[in-house]
Amino acid sequence: MASWLEEKYGDAARDAGRVQIEDFGELPLAGEVAVWHPLDDLYAAPRLALDSPPRVRAISVGDELAGYVLGLSGEAATWRELGDASTDTDRFFLVQVDQSERVIDWLNEDPSGFEALGGDDAVQPVLREDGARVVVIASPDGNARIRAGYTDLGRLAVVVIDVS
Repeated sequence: MASWLEEKYGDAARDAGRVQIEDFGELPLAGEVAVWHPLDDLYAAPRLALDSPPRVRAISVGDELAGYVLGLSGEAATWRELGDASTDTDRFFLVQVDQSERVIDWLNEDPSGFEALGGDDAVQPVLREDGARVVVIASPDGNARIRAGYTDLGRLAVVVIDVS
């Protein structure tokens, strides 16, 4: 996380007074998860293979939201770019791939209601009565570039979603 922030913000990333971390706890997601916005094809969205529910933290430098870190277990030894889910809108969604059909039905039944999901929090899990679940993530600039860190054994250790 430190190298990502230093790469983007230089010396400001080393100033503990300027870096804020908001911990949203564990996300209610595991398995294959898509990083998606309804303007894009859910089946083509970048994917994360989560062995367990990740702990999510929002990272800001000064007044700017830099992104989110989804922490799993282990130390990242290698990094890979997983894709870009940027949409030029103010949010994107994390969707368990095994719930894709339910989420698409939800979107088709109430497009304006679906687009209005979220709240004042930067990270907002939403559960529908039929069990469909999404996590709404704020992205003020409409960006969602995804980078993943893997352990020496090839397991996903951390995901950085850059929104700045």
